[in-house]
Amino acid sequence: MPVLCGINRDNFGAMVVAAGKPPARANGWGIAPDATRYVNILTGAIPAGVSRASGIVFDSDGDLCMTVSKSGARLYQGFLRRDDGVMVATYNPPGAGARMVHAPIGPLLVDADGAVHISGGFDGTNLAAWYRFGAGITQAGGFASAWADQSGLGRDLTQGTGAAQPAVNPDGSLLFNGTAHWMQALFTLPQPATVCMLAKPVSWTNADRAWSGGTGSSRLSQTTATPQIAYAQTTGTTASADATIGNYHSIIVVANDTNNVLRVNNTTEQTGGGGSGALGGITLCATSAGANNGNFEIKEVVIFSEALSLARRAAMATYLASVGGITI
Repeated sequence: MPVLCGINRDNFGAMVVAAGKPPARANGWGIAPDATRYVNILTGAIPAGVSRASGIVFDSDGDLCMTVSKSGARLYQGFLRRDDGVMVATYNPPGAGARMVHAPIGPLLVDADGAVHISGGFDGTNLAAWYRFGAGITQAGGFASAWADQSGLGRDLTQGTGAAQPAVNPDGSLLFNGTAHWMQALFTLPQPATVCMLAKPVSWTNADRAWSGGTGSSRLSQTTATPQIAYAQTTGTTASADATIGNYHSIIVVANDTNNVLRVNNTTEQTGGGGSGALGGITLCATSAGANNGNFEIKEVVIFSEALSLARRAAMATYLASVGGITI
């Protein structure tokens, strides 16, 4: 029989201590389908009649976590302090042992069935690199020499040549001038892969790059006629999509040989192309050799080492829109 301690559940919640467990292992609150508040037994089964359980726990290595249980599987969304002092949210896929940092701490939300969530953020499964808006930029004189990877994998974007360094805008976005600016991170990145970008085309020139792989032929380029863009590999290209000049867009590319996808905001996804070559990392606003420089402002880039599902592409579009404060 669990031991109850803390405030009365009718007043909002309580802490539950399962038999033989220390108090830090199980505590929290939730809302049953009939809207009554219940105590949350996180170290045991979800209480009968409860549709979803949410609570706060300390896990075995001392991290303070919020648990969300759905269909019997526990996901962990919690709180960590990085080496640079920033508090971030974490996500663990069910059964996975490694914690993935994926979002700055945001407000808490309660959904219709009573589950508590951290607002913002994204599913970090198979995260390969993350260049987060307003974080990790090394600059001097208003120009960026590095943009630190926030995935924890150390895949930083760099540019050692002063004349090729993008400008840092007052809001923390990077402005690539379309003539000389570019940044690159070289790392192992085979197909399939997904590149998600929050970017604003400032001008349009045919064949100029929003991004290219660190090596190889993968590229997202302006093409055909303003304001069109398309993703291409060695043997083909996707159908083009509009990315209007002067506006920020959520732009998602799935690089997957003949199953490529281009998604701009929530418009119809474009498909096509071919070529199975590895991306070899990421180059912003140029070819891998620094040519065809694109004129873009970029706020965020998130890369995954998998072909994201339709549902996860939609979720990433929503996440990027929330970062940019845009409607998609």
